[in-house]
Amino acid sequence: MSIQPVELNKAYRLLQVGPTTMISAKNDGIENVMAAAWVGLVGNNKVMAFIGPQAFTRGLVEKSGYYVVQIPVVKQMEMVLYAGGHSYSDTPDKNSKIPLFYQKEFDLPLVEGCAGWLVCKVIPNVENEKQHNLFMGKLSEHGVMTAFSEMGTGFLMMRLMNYVLSIT
Repeated sequence: MSIQPVELNKAYRLLQVGPTTMISAKNDGIENVMAAAWVGLVGNNKVMAFIGPQAFTRGLVEKSGYYVVQIPVVKQMEMVLYAGGHSYSDTPDKNSKIPLFYQKEFDLPLVEGCAGWLVCKVIPNVENEKQHNLFMGKLSEHGVMTAFSEMGTGFLMMRLMNYVLSIT
């Protein structure tokens, strides 16, 4: 085995915070969905999401104080790639290709067909948000949902979501 050095500016490639997800947000009647890979749990009831300054969704999150993390399934791969490859700023009709629905408990867009949804209320921290693009959110009381029985989702994903549900 040969061990190779990694350039310091590429070291992040050795770590993955979490699976690729989708983040949605809404403010003042404008909704959007983006792909996000740097999302994960922090403690028992917090979710961190790295949302870059170039992302249109970031402005919606900053203004509304809420975001939703969607846990997509394999058959949604093309949708995740589409959401990540198109900005609302350049393609204002992009959400017409992403099926959304709403729950009566909150006015936030949810992507249809996902294995789970985590509704998060932003815990403001201007330094982390500006300097590190890190948004911390507290899980909403009625905003942790799953759809396993309808989807035949794999055992591992079911175990992960059951864990998330057990700690909230």
